Amino acid sequence: MEIHYKKNDQEIENLISYLEADKILFGKKNEQIQKLRVEDIFYCEIVDRKCFAYMEKEVYMLEMGLQKFLQQYETSGFVRIGKSLVVNVCKIESLKADLNMRVKVYLENGEIVVVNRNYRHSFYNKLKKMKEEVESNAAYS
Repeated sequence: MEIHYKKNDQEIENLISYLEADKILFGKKNEQIQKLRVEDIFYCEIVDRKCFAYMEKEVYMLEMGLQKFLQQYETSGFVRIGKSLVVNVCKIESLKADLNMRVKVYLENGEIVVVNRNYRHSFYNKLKKMKEEVESNAAYS
């Protein structure tokens, strides 16, 4: 989303803060609560019935389930790639076909996650949709 304005005043700052508020969530690490920016999350995974957000170098436990996370932040580039895994497509560096119709996803932080074959179709649809959005936004610029 782009916001255009003539002058940056307090009203504009309040509007920007309001719009960005839904892009903030809280994670827990070592009994401390940390404010996290959604766009900094590389992927989320369920481990032992707990949802973890994997950042560039740190991991935080979230107070929400994977389904709720995906419902809230799907428009921020997240897509399910496995029963217990969602990935931020904005953090993908490259893809490589793997055995049994799976896809290896190489992330910008050096980690590798695997797209389960049952989620492959929806994963590629999300990539295609995002590519079309980028191309249409570039056409209007």
